[in-house]
Amino acid sequence: MKVLIVEDELAKITALRRVMLNLKIERYTIAQNREDAKKAYLSDFNIDVLILDMRFPEKANSIKMCTGIDFLRELEFDFEKSHKQFPKTIVYSILSFEHMCKGDVPKSFLGQSLTAQGVEQILMQVV
Repeated sequence: MKVLIVEDELAKITALRRVMLNLKIERYTIAQNREDAKKAYLSDFNIDVLILDMRFPEKANSIKMCTGIDFLRELEFDFEKSHKQFPKTIVYSILSFEHMCKGDVPKSFLGQSLTAQGVEQILMQVV
């Protein structure tokens, strides 16, 4: 299983690394901004799970922010062009994913959690 984590907060990254260790997931990539996340998935469309924050920088050292929803829509478009299956999505954020989607929640959505332990519980559904 391969996981792409898009998260910019170091404490949350550390917590997610523990989740990966607990679940014995060795193949994961951490991107702290939109630009690095896009490079990660464009280099390998074989991502099984996407763990997504709802707000993160556009680029390294940038103050311009990207929303998780905008990034997810961009990702869906790129995956559709590649004819690859879109990864299951877990949201790790205090911002409500379903509210931000305005009712148009992707089929890939597994759930949302405010904690790393909650992300681990959701991730266990697909491990």
